[in-house]
Formats: sequence, C-alpha cells, structure tokens
Amino acid sequence: MIEYYDNLTPEEQEEVSGAIQLLYRQTFVLERKYDRRTGRMQFNKEFRACSKHLAFIRRYFEISGITVQENSRTGIIYLQGETLLGDKLPKLTAAGVITGGVIGFLGGLVVERIGHVAQRSYTR
Repeated sequence: MIEYYDNLTPEEQEEVSGAIQLLYRQTFVLERKYDRRTGRMQFNKEFRACSKHLAFIRRYFEISGITVQENSRTGIIYLQGETLLGDKLPKLTAAGVITGGVIGFLGGLVVERIGHVAQRSYTR
C-alpha cells in the first residue's frame, strides 16, 4: 500500500495527503462547489484527487475500520464507519452541554445582579 504512495511524484503525494486529511476532517468531499466569485458551480480539485487515488484511499481508511463510499450519481465521496460518529459526537455533546451550562450560569448571574438595579430604577 505504501509502495503506491512512494511511487507518486511529490506533487501527487501532496495531493493524496491533502485529500486524506480533508476526508478525515470533513468526512466528505463534493464533486462540485459553488464559487461565489463566478456565481456558478465549479469542479472541486480535492474530489478529483480522491477519485483518482480512490483505491489507495479506501485501503488507507480500511485499516481503521472506515469505509470510503462514492456516489457518482450525487457527486460525493464520503467516509462511513462506526468510529466516525462515536468519536466525534460525545465531544460535541460535551462541548454543547458545558457551553450551555456556562451560558445559563452567567445569564443567571447577570439577571441576579442587574435585576435588583433595574427594579430599583423602575420603581423610582
């Protein structure tokens, strides 16, 4: 598997590494993206890289128990596996609970502090 990567040119190696990093970070790559400058859909170079080296990328993620799926009809390449949702969801949930708790706590303090001042000035 690494032999394939070693036989690529440095530019192609960078292309494959970027595609793998993007897939791992984002879990999907679209064939076309909207370009605000031109106001139309443009081909995505990361999708081309994934498509070109799809067999290698599939083997790479297969080691971790993650499958790489391609839907040519909708123009998407995406990761699928048990570990994807299981690893990211608890962190996001914990962050949301902590953030919500802190905001609720701070909001309560603000109401408690300002409430008395607002009540005094309203009754005058």
